[in-house]
Amino acid sequence: MAESIEAASTEESPTHQQAKRPSDSNLRALLGPAWSRYQTALKGLADLGLDPEFYRYSPSGGWALRFQLNHVTGCALYLAQSLVGLVAVGARAESYLHHSPKYDDHIVQLVKATPRRGTVRWVKMPLRSQEDVRRFLTLVDAKIQARQAPKVAKESKSAAKDGKAGKAAAAVKKSAVSHKPRPRTSAASAGRKKADTGRRHSTARRNSRG
Repeated sequence: MAESIEAASTEESPTHQQAKRPSDSNLRALLGPAWSRYQTALKGLADLGLDPEFYRYSPSGGWALRFQLNHVTGCALYLAQSLVGLVAVGARAESYLHHSPKYDDHIVQLVKATPRRGTVRWVKMPLRSQEDVRRFLTLVDAKIQARQAPKVAKESKSAAKDGKAGKAAAAVKKSAVSHKPRPRTSAASAGRKKADTGRRHSTARRNSRG
């Protein structure tokens, strides 16, 4: 993640000379007009459940913020004067974006236009306006939703498969019962039964005569 942020950045971070993590007052002075957008991004990411963590990714590059959900990095903010958001979009999140109607075409096209680096697209989003921040937060939200959606789909698919299997088993059982062969009477058994019946009738006639 750190290497990707540095590669994506086109502007020197104003924090590169600070050995210690910058305080809010330091950042406010360093970021200048980007401070309000920085605050909007922080609040939006917190609302999505992401925890911020400062880290220094290189001696000359300065400080950045990464945001994690359940110990998985969802995105990062490069603390340049224009402020840059970075989101790693994998195949799962990309597919979710393409199939969900709630995401605007600008975000979809931005992701599509970003070259793959390994298995992900490192989407760089300069946050020059509040609208840029909104789109950045929307992309991060899509990434989070994509992580949850496949699990639900998989469980639904498994349940549907179990339901089909149950119906198939019931149909086989019903078919087996309806086609259960009736007991057959052999010719010898039928002859013995007929002879026994004749003897009983003969005995009954002799008793009636007596």
